[in-house]
Amino acid sequence: MEPSQRSLFNPGEGARLRDIAIERVAQGADALWKRMAIVAVHEVAVEKAAFTTDEVEAKLAEMTTRQPKDKRALGAIMRAAATIGLILATERVKPSKIPQNDRRPKRVWLSLVTSPHRAATAAAGG
Repeated sequence: MEPSQRSLFNPGEGARLRDIAIERVAQGADALWKRMAIVAVHEVAVEKAAFTTDEVEAKLAEMTTRQPKDKRALGAIMRAAATIGLILATERVKPSKIPQNDRRPKRVWLSLVTSPHRAATAAAGG
């Protein structure tokens, strides 16, 4: 294989390209929307021990009619929330409840700011 050719099965390259795409959509999102999205993540994390972005999107819809240009911007918000210690990514997924998502799998996030009882229940898969 030529040095300039990409391997189809290079997880490191895939992760690098994913990170670039997430950063790009985050930069394109409205600053006010990004602040509101972090608040929405925090509010959901306080209320629920485990959740998906479906709940965050619902909370955001209660807060504002603003939408990012690219819906993937919420992925960057979730990463930021994890970085500042609000949530933790799990390997679990649940089907989306949003009809337009065709029940595609969504990552389950674990709250790091909810009550200990709720967190223990969520960690046990409940």
